[in-house]
Amino acid sequence: MSGLPRLKALVRRPDLFLLDEPLANLDALIRLNIRSELKRLQMDLRETFVYTTHDHTEALSTGDRLAVIHEGVIHQVGPPQAVYHRPKTRYVGEFLGSPGMNFLPCTLKTEGPSARLEGPGFQMNVPGVQNSLNGRLKDPELLMGVRAEHLRIEPPSAEGIPAELSILEPLGAETILYYQVGGEVVRALSPPGTQRKPGERACLAFAPEHLHLFDRKTEERIN
Repeated sequence: MSGLPRLKALVRRPDLFLLDEPLANLDALIRLNIRSELKRLQMDLRETFVYTTHDHTEALSTGDRLAVIHEGVIHQVGPPQAVYHRPKTRYVGEFLGSPGMNFLPCTLKTEGPSARLEGPGFQMNVPGVQNSLNGRLKDPELLMGVRAEHLRIEPPSAEGIPAELSILEPLGAETILYYQVGGEVVRALSPPGTQRKPGERACLAFAPEHLHLFDRKTEERIN
């Protein structure tokens, strides 16, 4: 025994666990298993974990509260689902989600109580949007945001945003459809086995509650 090195160990219960991208170098299947194990461990220990990651899936699935940081600036803090569904800035909307939120430049036109958004190749009425802004509108030049899962693909003659399909990206459980809208790319989700072809034209529509409006200069949410 005298020839063995002496080992020392310090065991204590920390007040805080700091995890800096702990799964970054693991393959996808192992990452999935370890992610759920880390969440179970945190629930068992009932301790605070500060978990840093560039993976939006890890951020949404593991945390009780989410802080989105970009270039040293905290853009938003809150419960993951609240941050996902009501991003405060364009960056948050683009970062969270696969694919991230779609954005189209547009101008808000008002005529009395009615209002519409005019963008590259489209016009759409947005009743009630002035009430939702509550005087926060400083510039009519806006960014319209909508998530891919909230877009409905309607016939070309329907009311909505005229678009032309350019690429299909089958992912097994779903298919990402890439549409061209006045030179901008808009992504929509479709069930697997979607029978569509590049070049097909359609109208993209969505429910009013899924409309997100951002100031085009500051890229901050206004509605």
